[in-house]
Amino acid sequence: MTDSKPPEEEVTRANTLLADLTDGLGKASSLVTALTAKVKDGQLDTAQGLSFLEMKNSLLLSYLVDLSRVMSLKLHGKSIAGDAGIERLVELRTVLERIRPIDQKLRYQVDKLVRIATTGQLGESDPLRFRPQPGNLASRLEGDEASDSDQETDTAAGKPGKGKEGVYVPPKITAVHYDGDETAESRKERRLAAARRRALSSSVMQELGRQYLDTPEEVHDYSDTYRNRSTREEAERTKYEEDFMVRLPETKQDQRRKRELTTDWSLGEELTQRADLSALEGRLPVAGGKKRRAASAAKAGPKRRKGRGNKKPRFNL
Repeated sequence: MTDSKPPEEEVTRANTLLADLTDGLGKASSLVTALTAKVKDGQLDTAQGLSFLEMKNSLLLSYLVDLSRVMSLKLHGKSIAGDAGIERLVELRTVLERIRPIDQKLRYQVDKLVRIATTGQLGESDPLRFRPQPGNLASRLEGDEASDSDQETDTAAGKPGKGKEGVYVPPKITAVHYDGDETAESRKERRLAAARRRALSSSVMQELGRQYLDTPEEVHDYSDTYRNRSTREEAERTKYEEDFMVRLPETKQDQRRKRELTTDWSLGEELTQRADLSALEGRLPVAGGKKRRAASAAKAGPKRRKGRGNKKPRFNL
């Protein structure tokens, strides 16, 4: 019977792995010894640590102990069949695999706590930096009160007081046009320019331009969505009434909408009201319409209702 020797490459690889393992064990042993000494001396406080990490470290340590025992048995040529260490390794490996999602969820918090313990401050992009700080508000209020008291003291002593600092200025949500420096003349010019644009865009001026100017006429093709929808609804209503021989009731809102579509109101106010072209002559248009009627009604006061007591007595002759 000949002895079978392992190949030279496998022996070299095994020696390399054993050397790396010995080197890693030495570094881990020195690190654990240093950490243990710091914990015993009180330099590292482990009272408020994460219980999850403590449990994970305990499982890893037990796994390494059992794994080392199984490797020792195999190196000495002993059988590992039915050994209790194999069952413990399977159980520990299953637990470590099951807690991996929990480890992924807690990684951000663990990294943040480690960073705080290392550097002593939060990161620049940490969301907790933007949370409300009531302590800063209290200190600022105390500082304002102290500055106000100092200012009152200086004023009482005859010293010129400084302006109030730290006054809250509300932020501007949208840009607002500043017209504080606008004079009456500039305001009048702006209103006149707006009225001139409205007058030039009126249907009367457009009709005169099409009649007397030689420029090509622009034809706009557009559809009235509101009118088309009303026409379609009216056609559906008529078809339903004719098919089922019934008369559908109409509300006051439907009647008013139908009147508006069949009167001059639906064609625009320019057919029933005279276009104001006074802006083209350099004069501001006179306010009219509903605002003018409302102003005159408010100026005239409430109307007096006639009651029965105001009627003159009638005599039958």
